[in-house]
Amino acid sequence: MSTLVARLLTALWIMLGIIHHVGVHCAEKHICLCTTIGGISHSRWLFEIGNVLIERGYHVTYITDEYNAQFATGYPNLDVQAILPPTTAIYPNNTIFTSLDEVAMWKSLEKVLKSGYDASYDTMMAFFEKHSPAMVVCDMMLDFCADAASDYGAPIAITSTSTMIHRQQSLCRGIPFLLQWPCRHLMRLWYPFLWKDNKAHALKLINNYFGLEPAQDFDPLTHMVGPILPEHQEHASNLSNAETQFLATHTKVVLVAFGQHQLFHLDAQETASLDTALQEHQRCGNVDGVIWVTREKHNVCNNQLSTTTRSLDSMCVEWIDQHAILHHPAVRLFISHGGSGGLHESLDAATPLFLFPSMADQIPNAKQLQAEGVARWHPRATAAAAGAGKMDIQRIIEDLEFLLSSDNAPLQDSLKRHKTLVDLGKRRKHYAADLLEELVLASNDHGRLEHRIKKANMSLINTLLSWFQNRHCCT
Repeated sequence: MSTLVARLLTALWIMLGIIHHVGVHCAEKHICLCTTIGGISHSRWLFEIGNVLIERGYHVTYITDEYNAQFATGYPNLDVQAILPPTTAIYPNNTIFTSLDEVAMWKSLEKVLKSGYDASYDTMMAFFEKHSPAMVVCDMMLDFCADAASDYGAPIAITSTSTMIHRQQSLCRGIPFLLQWPCRHLMRLWYPFLWKDNKAHALKLINNYFGLEPAQDFDPLTHMVGPILPEHQEHASNLSNAETQFLATHTKVVLVAFGQHQLFHLDAQETASLDTALQEHQRCGNVDGVIWVTREKHNVCNNQLSTTTRSLDSMCVEWIDQHAILHHPAVRLFISHGGSGGLHESLDAATPLFLFPSMADQIPNAKQLQAEGVARWHPRATAAAAGAGKMDIQRIIEDLEFLLSSDNAPLQDSLKRHKTLVDLGKRRKHYAADLLEELVLASNDHGRLEHRIKKANMSLINTLLSWFQNRHCCT
């Protein structure tokens, strides 16, 4: 008996020693997260990972500007430092994002980012020198963050809501069929060189999943870890009394929302055309209510965008709890611009999507989800080029018929499959936290995970082998 007691005491002593060691070990480690441009869809999933790291004993700081600090509400253990210069100057200037010229939009955004680079870099360096981070996690668009972390000497992780190759492969879909395969493989070869040197060897976390992203190979530093959604949303609802009443008195509701800043909102002619198509489906019995998220003074709710008498019941609000709305049984469809956050929430609720993309990953997102059978999309640039009143209303009506039909079994099967993929993806915040811990604890003196860096360009070798195999099979 005494031997057994001795062994139990020894085991307990070892366990306490391990727990004490891990607690002290982590308490000394300070991790910084940084996002600004992109808003809540670029930051909220990082807060979930941050919570996991905090539970493991790390000190996690979120560095941002004053505007974006509000999105950390609900994460009381996160150390929020709103010290960066404001970037919200771009948000009221909707012309940056509504020109429907993607090249012009990116140039305008790049100009905004460059204009604030020096001040943001200096702020980050001053914070690092005072608080000594063991690792810095930077949004992919924030060069000042990665540059400051690199110059300070901290390991870097880069975050994104989609892969660069996802955006680049969209270029391959409009060319002749015989050229599509070599185009896609060339994009795979270019992918590593799209990063600056201090990002090339950084750990990369992507808040997405295969299904919304096309299947592709990743190097050992790049990981699909999503879609990570806020856990506290599952148990909370911020619907107003008016919104609750509207949903209680309707059974076939469509939600129309184009992002938290509404940068990508439809113009008056597009909105009127969409409203006309929705009214047609009201007459068919497929829709009995529409919730429009808009800050426009002239909107469908006050009949200032329609020349006909409206019979479709509508509600206009400036902000709404999108997660709660999409999970309400009365909501049948989500009409949006195709940003990743809204897509994840809609697919989590198994709600079909009708997308009007404008730029960046919105366009390949829309194409991918239509191919997956859970969405339809309308090319906005084509609609705008057609001129006032020339938006293809008949096509919109037909797309709405596909999405709203109650007996569309293929659509429901596809939505069920994607909901399963999203449910599985929500667990990956723990895997993402593991990867960040690996970077903190196992990186070399240069802040790199040397054991994950390929010693040869196997992507080139694999591409050549794939080309040879395809050629051999077809001859």
